Amino acid sequence: MLQKPLLSEVDRRLYSWEPGSSALKLLLIAEDDHGTLRWTPLGKSWPYALWLTLGERGGLVETQALTAFGASGQPLTTIEDYVACYRTLFTAQERPIATLWDTFTVTLTATYLRTADIAERQRWEQRYGLTTSAEHTDLLVYQRSVTDPTDLAALPLTDTTPEATLTVLITPRSSLAVAPHPIRPTVLSVHDNLHFAFD
Repeated sequence: MLQKPLLSEVDRRLYSWEPGSSALKLLLIAEDDHGTLRWTPLGKSWPYALWLTLGERGGLVETQALTAFGASGQPLTTIEDYVACYRTLFTAQERPIATLWDTFTVTLTATYLRTADIAERQRWEQRYGLTTSAEHTDLLVYQRSVTDPTDLAALPLTDTTPEATLTVLITPRSSLAVAPHPIRPTVLSVHDNLHFAFD
């Protein structure tokens, strides 16, 4: 019998370009992935667009397809619990975007096919402020630091075309404490049937 830990959402942070308003926001979530804590940008948008994603994730919590923990470390087991957790985040725990760099580094990474149209590649490099950092047989590789809110606001978190990929990586400068999550769910897989159990 094969056991696979589910991804667990254990913490979240909301950064705003104008706290207390409906301005552009960046939502990061911390996920426990097989014992490794990963901070992932869930979205960079206005609140109404972020709530669409959060509503979907709340449904996943309700059906136990996603495990999430609140600030106290207790599991969020219903869509109502999940939404309440985020409502508190949006109304009382927003952080100014300028403070993002106190805790995280932001890096733009990209690749471009060497065989693609040169003029289009140069327009793309100029649009994102990229210079080649490495070259491989088929790919040009780019990487640069994103160091201010204006630059981050202008960038997509991801962009993929047949010729190129672009990703904004947001990583902690050091280990970040998150709320304890005492229940670690696992998925047991038997003949393609999924059964949920808890350690």
